[in-house]
Amino acid sequence: MLHDVPSSSSATPKVDSTPPLVSPVPPSPLPDPKRSTRSSVPPSHLQDYVCNSASSVDSSCLHTLSSVCQASHFVNLADLSPDSQQLLLNLYSVKEPCSYQEAANHPAWQEAMTKEFHALERNQTWEVMHLPKGKKAIKCKWVYKVKYNVDDIVERCKARLVVRGDTQKAGIDFNETFSPVVKMTTIRSLIVVATKRQWGLYQLDVNNAFLYGDLDEDIYILLPPGMPLSSPDHVLKLKKSLYGLKQASRQWYGKLSDALKTKGYMRSPNDYSLFSKTMGDSVVHVAVYVDDILLTSNNDQEISALKAFLHSTFQIKDLGTLNYFLGIEVLKSPTGLIMTQRKFAKDLLTEFHTDDVSSVSSPLPLHLQLKLNEGQVLDDPLAYRRLVGKLNYLTHTRPGLAFAVQFLSQFMSDPSVPHWDVAWHTLRYVKGTCSQGLFFNTDPDMSLSSYCDSDWAACPNTRRSELAWLTRLFVEFRLDNLTLVPLKCDSQTAIHIAKNPFFHERTKHIELDCHFVREKLQAGLILLSHARTSNQLADLFTKSLDGQSHSDIISKLGLYTPPT
Repeated sequence: MLHDVPSSSSATPKVDSTPPLVSPVPPSPLPDPKRSTRSSVPPSHLQDYVCNSASSVDSSCLHTLSSVCQASHFVNLADLSPDSQQLLLNLYSVKEPCSYQEAANHPAWQEAMTKEFHALERNQTWEVMHLPKGKKAIKCKWVYKVKYNVDDIVERCKARLVVRGDTQKAGIDFNETFSPVVKMTTIRSLIVVATKRQWGLYQLDVNNAFLYGDLDEDIYILLPPGMPLSSPDHVLKLKKSLYGLKQASRQWYGKLSDALKTKGYMRSPNDYSLFSKTMGDSVVHVAVYVDDILLTSNNDQEISALKAFLHSTFQIKDLGTLNYFLGIEVLKSPTGLIMTQRKFAKDLLTEFHTDDVSSVSSPLPLHLQLKLNEGQVLDDPLAYRRLVGKLNYLTHTRPGLAFAVQFLSQFMSDPSVPHWDVAWHTLRYVKGTCSQGLFFNTDPDMSLSSYCDSDWAACPNTRRSELAWLTRLFVEFRLDNLTLVPLKCDSQTAIHIAKNPFFHERTKHIELDCHFVREKLQAGLILLSHARTSNQLADLFTKSLDGQSHSDIISKLGLYTPPT
């Protein structure tokens, strides 16, 4: 235990011995990073690993898997790069603690907490003092994460001290909080361009990024678990930002943005967390999601220079080539790159105890009709919100879930039993298709094609579709051949109205058709053409479908559902 500590910035709290934050026993080492030379059999949950235009893997051994069959849309586990294979195996090898009590019993996690605490001390993150009268201290907690190195081997156990920002009070503990993060559409688009142009993709992690942000408010936090002081009135007054604070992300983004600007990087007008630098034929793109940074360029020297600059300014960790970013597995094969969230999907199924349920063939029941305030109110609405929120995160690599998630999100405020039953149906669909993902091939062709159902523009406020935004983004990536993007619609009437101004006054969609669709048509952005209803791929995003129709569209989009 600590002895009496004066209330000064130089005071340093020590660690309590019960439960120990620092174990008297030397910490057990992390898994041996050396690769085994023995032949290995993959776990059963990896045998059917499929992504986008990939089919299920029907084999029990990595070394006996069949070769890639483009005609049948096969991408086997054995055809992934060794790094990608190792990543898949390692993702299941270490369990992350859910609480401090669980972590305190394992030397590796004890060591991780000790390292984090020492890093915070070195950066003079706080000062120890008695809580002033009229002030309230905020709670904090430990969050645990397994980190992987460039070879996709478990490198270290990371413990992070996080402030309970949900207890902060506006005007007292924080003022401005907004901070942009890169859009997932931008991430996918950047990966597509880099893959087709054979550019390197790299990822960085900023060590204790939020410590670089300055605080304008007086904020006090309670002592972290396992670190009590001798006086019950002792708290920590923050001098720098910590994770979890509502304003922390904003302060960090400002610091990083200013630093990049000094090196000639310009912020994208289409995504404020995308920065680019162009010098003749050389181009570098930097995508920022809080403290996770994605880099790609056709100039390796510029990438090296940027890494050196960021390391000298913020102390970054170079994670090497892109492999596991924001919970998304990025796997390499001879024919392209795969983005999947299989581990995330498996963890979701485990969390909601789906072992004894069967899978279904479509995300939503056919001809589904649900209303607000229908049926018995759920006893635990938070479970419904948590499930829908995680299903929403799956849509980053699973476009087939998009309409179901949009539909279920309408009932978040007051979910009832019928709403839960439908959400459970969607989860059963995930169980049968958790290996799906996106596949980006190395074919240099980057032409766009689009499909339109009854809704010309998704946003009723701006009357603007994502296609116009996406083309502007691709222009930043130096794709200059995007004029006349094919837009296929299954309504001949809608096409005639858009092309012929004499029909406009006889429709109720004057604002939309006259001022947007026709504008883009005349500007040469789109080329309208008719598509049969059976070939309308946009149906996947606008209505519930039967299992066969859903599967057909999934296959046309390049996604693949393993056979049941």
